[in-house]
Amino acid sequence: MNKQNIVINIGLILVMTLLSCKTKTEFDCGYNGETIQVIKDQNASVRQIDNQFFLYFEEGIKIDSPYLLDTIHLLLPCNLRAQFKLNSQKVRVSGEIKENPGYSSHNNYTDFYINKISIK
Repeated sequence: MNKQNIVINIGLILVMTLLSCKTKTEFDCGYNGETIQVIKDQNASVRQIDNQFFLYFEEGIKIDSPYLLDTIHLLLPCNLRAQFKLNSQKVRVSGEIKENPGYSSHNNYTDFYINKISIK
């Protein structure tokens, strides 16, 4: 091999490596859990409880899945952007409710991945 082929091969390896790497963003929650329900354009309000920001759904969301059968009012978004972290902020949201093996009547919220959110 000549120098030109070596440089081209190294360049291709570098480009392939960079393209194959997944970059983590603030919206990447790292969930491995299964989506148990998708919600679209639901009204909610942001609630701060113990230094965490939840989405509160006044009417609740009825969940009927093999993992959970309940009406839940709180979702813990993993990717709530800073501009929405205002207590009592009214929002409209769409996203994926994730399974929460720790869900119980004492821990009555589950995780949520936001696909779309806007101020109401």
